[in-house]
Amino acid sequence: MPHKVIFLPGLGCSKLCINGHDLVPTIEGGIMDLRLDSYGNDVKGNVEVTSILLDISNNVPVYGPLVNFFKNKGFVFQNADDSSVIRDNTLYGFPYDFRKDIRLASVGLERFVTKIKEESKTDDITIVSHSMGNLVALDCVLNHADFVSKLVCIAPPFDGVPQVYASLNYGTEFPLPKTNPIGLEPKEFQALVVNWQGLYQLFPFNHYDDSSRGFYSKQNKTLSLRETYEKSESLNQNLVSQAKLWKETLVHKWEKSDFENIYLISGELTENKTICRIMEDDSSGNRNVSYGMCAGDGTIPKTSYEKISPDSNLRPIVNKYTYTGLDAEHNALTQNRHVLEKIFSIIS
Repeated sequence: MPHKVIFLPGLGCSKLCINGHDLVPTIEGGIMDLRLDSYGNDVKGNVEVTSILLDISNNVPVYGPLVNFFKNKGFVFQNADDSSVIRDNTLYGFPYDFRKDIRLASVGLERFVTKIKEESKTDDITIVSHSMGNLVALDCVLNHADFVSKLVCIAPPFDGVPQVYASLNYGTEFPLPKTNPIGLEPKEFQALVVNWQGLYQLFPFNHYDDSSRGFYSKQNKTLSLRETYEKSESLNQNLVSQAKLWKETLVHKWEKSDFENIYLISGELTENKTICRIMEDDSSGNRNVSYGMCAGDGTIPKTSYEKISPDSNLRPIVNKYTYTGLDAEHNALTQNRHVLEKIFSIIS
């Protein structure tokens, strides 16, 4: 029976176009066309979303080794928007609009899985996801018992990504690093991303709210997560509330789910690289933002691949693998040959 594998990339790695102009990832058009209004709708007209899987080895180096690995194993490639049916071992690229509500992408993924099942006459479907793609995949899979055969999560940001808060509140350009060469100022960048609900759903909500450390400190005053978000004037408070409710619902679904074939792959760096606390000193009149560190894979704490909330009594995850060293950093995991071999062994 041929293997059917669906790959979901991370933030910024689906192609977004408007009027024939590529806004992401190559940014040939006006980057501000990616703005959303407060209802989550495109401001400048409908933005089309397509997969970049077929071009990925050249245009997105972070996933090139993964795609080429599957190619060398005899897999053929197919984008999600391709209507033809392939009978061989197939790697599908599933695109999603990372700006918008993750639940929208989750519904689209559900439809796509159903389509593959009907056309290929197989229930043996594995989802492999990286970074933000894990949240889309998890939201979808937890809605249905045995909806897919396996879910392989690479570097899942289940406890949240503090860099996203810094991006929204300070205008640092973490989500789309290629915006830097075109000269967006912090306030312009904040105007671009302020209504991107997908970013709010990447917020940390539980793990970082430690009473002894807090999440955010300003001029030696420690704030809780709630205080941090409520005191941040740059944030869309409605989206903060919606994101927190979505995360709580996701945790509840995880606790109630009978699906056990979840494989978690994370990294542990030999150096302390993970951003886990934000400190601001504006005594000089200029914002000087720095970040506290703890061991992890470069984006998330090393414990966050075990469960999506430290406050939940979740059953232990048996299928988890941790890799160490510089090639175990968040994005490097998809290029690590040991990780790729492990993924293939899981699929096979």
